[in-house]
Amino acid sequence: MKKNDLFLLLGVLLAAFLLFLGLRLFSGNGEAVEITVTGDVLGVYPLSEDRIIPVADCAEVRIEGGRVHMAFSDCPNQICVRHAPIARVGQTIVCLPNGIAVRILGDGGFDAVVG
Repeated sequence: MKKNDLFLLLGVLLAAFLLFLGLRLFSGNGEAVEITVTGDVLGVYPLSEDRIIPVADCAEVRIEGGRVHMAFSDCPNQICVRHAPIARVGQTIVCLPNGIAVRILGDGGFDAVVG
């Protein structure tokens, strides 16, 4: 390995680290939680306020400490309940049997999620 190869490798690693750091800093936490039931918006709630939201008499969404999770659902597989809490822009929890989607909305700034 030559001296120039080492400089090239270090430059690529430094650029990758700076890109990763920039995405982590600028993607930030969301400001609101949107809950939809079969495509219709049930409500948009601030992520900063702790609350319990009953959803269609079959589920319960909790916002606690800037994070959101599905606390209860009567669906048979319970994947949505076992899903880790979400807190970043673009993250979603979906309960397919009940048609519920919980999504973190951004603040209109830079968004690292493309889609």
